Amino acid sequence: MKIILKGFVRRTNELLGLDYMDGKFKVLAANYLFIMMYYTLETVFVNTLLYRITPDMSIVIHYRAVVFFSIAVASNTGAFLSKRFSPVTVIKLGGFAYIVMYLILFFGMDRMDILKDVVAVFSGIGAGFYWSGHNVLLTHYTNKRNRGIGVSILGLIQGIMTLLVPVISGFVISLMPGNTGYRVMFGIGMLTVLLQKGLQNKLSPVEGEIHKSRLRLALKFLWRKTTCQIMLCYEFIRGIRDGVFIFFLNMVLFQIVTEESLVGINTFLTGVMAILGSWAYGKLAGPGRRVKLALLATTILFGGTVLLFWAMSPTMIILFSVVNSFCSLFIIYTANTYSFDVMAQNETMRHYVAELNGFREAALSAGRILGLCIVMLFPATITGYIQAMCVLTLTQYVGVFMMKLVRDTLDRKQIRMSAQY
Repeated sequence: MKIILKGFVRRTNELLGLDYMDGKFKVLAANYLFIMMYYTLETVFVNTLLYRITPDMSIVIHYRAVVFFSIAVASNTGAFLSKRFSPVTVIKLGGFAYIVMYLILFFGMDRMDILKDVVAVFSGIGAGFYWSGHNVLLTHYTNKRNRGIGVSILGLIQGIMTLLVPVISGFVISLMPGNTGYRVMFGIGMLTVLLQKGLQNKLSPVEGEIHKSRLRLALKFLWRKTTCQIMLCYEFIRGIRDGVFIFFLNMVLFQIVTEESLVGINTFLTGVMAILGSWAYGKLAGPGRRVKLALLATTILFGGTVLLFWAMSPTMIILFSVVNSFCSLFIIYTANTYSFDVMAQNETMRHYVAELNGFREAALSAGRILGLCIVMLFPATITGYIQAMCVLTLTQYVGVFMMKLVRDTLDRKQIRMSAQY
């Protein structure tokens, strides 16, 4: 039995690429699993709760805009705190912010029309702090050789959580009267944050100077480094579509059929495709293929959006959600991989990872807010929603072009460095 178990573990490691990763990354991945549980719960079901209270898509868009703005502020604050203390400390602070958020949701659920902005701020602080520390650690725990594999492993974890959490939560909420199901699931979310605290203590600290923020020097460095400027541009453009599609398809489906369980099923199916997409990216997206795959994914997504003009039914929304979940990963992971390559392209850059990641998250959040504003410019009708999604998807062609510029610049730099030795 032990031989069979060892063989299964070895085969799993080979399949996922875990044999390329060290123990530090594995602890980080375990923490990522926990945050995706309570992060996914908030991302999906706070939206539906708000829509039940006030059946107007604008209230959800307003809530998400406040979340994205708070993430931008918290990411840069987290970058400062990562240097003043450590990225692990920032991750722990993000957990405390999520505890406060879930406490407000649990006890103040019936007054969400008044408390929604407070919940959004703590949600943004929690996410901004957590991702600020997480991305710094990811840059240090991986290298150019295995970074793409690491990103795909985290994507698999995200897919699994996206698969399990919404479908279970959706059925629990649907089966219980009133807001009881929401209160139960938000209570479980708070418990998950508390359980993660012990695992956060196992995160390995980052070696080197971490006690002094270099924000002013990082700004000068950003001004002079072309790759950093391009990185901010394509992260901003990625956010234009990314911020809307995080929740928009689920909300359109919920607007047509007001049923949390159906939203859970839809998110379950997208989770399955996210797992397949993450695995496929890890296998297919070598350094020379990433941009081509991102371009192909953008074209498929735009074509799928156009098809929605033909029929906008719950079935078509679910089918498109599945395609979107698979294809959008090739854009997101390509952007993430190149961003980490830019921020860790040499030892000097590593000293600025926290600050640069804060700038990156701010650019991404600014793009997400712009995407929400673009949606608000179109009529609040099914046709208007499709038109908005078409515009948002078209912007990704510009982002893919900029990723190509970064790739070519980094490759030329690598060739010059190789020639010197």
